[in-house]
Amino acid sequence: MGTFKLNFDGACPRPPALPAIGMILGNSDGVVMAGQAFLVGVPHSASVVEALAIAYDVRLAMSIDLSRVLIESDCWNVVQQFNILDARQLLAAHPHISARFIHQEVNGAAPALANYA
Repeated sequence: MGTFKLNFDGACPRPPALPAIGMILGNSDGVVMAGQAFLVGVPHSASVVEALAIAYDVRLAMSIDLSRVLIESDCWNVVQQFNILDARQLLAAHPHISARFIHQEVNGAAPALANYA
C-alpha cells in the first residue's frame, strides 16, 4: 500500500483576517486523496499556527487506518520539536506515523490551501 504523505502549512495574513491551515493527503504515487483548509482562531504567530497544524495532522493520521503516514512541513523548528519531544511518546502506539522537514518550494499545495481559506 505504500507511504501516505500528509503535507500541511499555516498562513498568517494581516489582521483582521484569521490565520488558516491547509492540509493535503497524498498516496505513495503522489495522487491527492484529500485536502482541507480551515480558519483557526489563534494569535497571528506563524510558529503557533504551524504547531497547531501538525497537531491536526497527527490527529487525522491517528484517526484513519493507513499503513504508513509521513507528515511533511516546511517549518523546520516545528518538525524538530515534534520529533524530539513528547510527540514521540504520544505516537509510541502509532509507529506508522512520522514527520520530516521539506523545503517550502516542495510544499506547494498545502500553503495554497492555507492562503485560500
